[in-house]
Amino acid sequence: MRRTFRWGWLGLALVIVLLVVSPLRGLTSRALITVAWPVITVGRWLGDRLQLSPTSRQHTAERDQLQRQLTDVTARLYETNQQLEASQALDALAAFTQATKRRIIFANVIATSPDPGIQSIIINRGSDDGLQLGQAVVSDRGSMAGKLVSVHQTFSTVLLLTDRQLVTTGRIQNPSQSPGVVRGERGLTLQMGFIPKTDDVKTGQTVVTTGSEPLIPPDLLIGTVSSVSLRAGDLFQQAILLPAAALRRLRVVGIVIG
Repeated sequence: MRRTFRWGWLGLALVIVLLVVSPLRGLTSRALITVAWPVITVGRWLGDRLQLSPTSRQHTAERDQLQRQLTDVTARLYETNQQLEASQALDALAAFTQATKRRIIFANVIATSPDPGIQSIIINRGSDDGLQLGQAVVSDRGSMAGKLVSVHQTFSTVLLLTDRQLVTTGRIQNPSQSPGVVRGERGLTLQMGFIPKTDDVKTGQTVVTTGSEPLIPPDLLIGTVSSVSLRAGDLFQQAILLPAAALRRLRVVGIVIG
């Protein structure tokens, strides 16, 4: 009824406009009705046709219900996948702990930095669990992911390897056991500098921690060499590393405490 009413008034308005801008202005009231009535009638007819039938309204309601059900199922599937990934990560960390005999505290990642210029995560462990500033944080496969830079009572902040503010010492596993300094490179890769100029560094070689830093144990996998550069006049080589840990998909991490 509402649509029919609107279409009828729309027809009447159209006739009035035509009377203002055309020679119809001189018509009598009877003539006006004669002109307006077909337009109003057509408007009502269109309104009746545009109204949804009971069957159409039922189909629309069923469609909306199916859409809501699909959204709910999608959300549940995502949550299930998240739980499955976390369970698999815990199993991998447990296997790493048994293989290396290291003491590790498991933690869930509860947030990531919203600032694209800061590569960090927040975990649900803190000083109540024995965590300390500077401790190494590893991924589910035992690869180094970052360091603790802020420790509170029940949560902590981890600065990831790819952040430019994080600096750690590394050692290339080659005949020279080439040392160097590793830092983040634009949130994507790692840069290793101060590599001795005469050492034979090749792509594909792995880089591990040196153990020279307090609370950072040796031989944690950092990444692999993807490219090497040595410019004329430089005293040291530089290498670009690919991180061993999947830092963008961390769900569960381990804090190495011994």
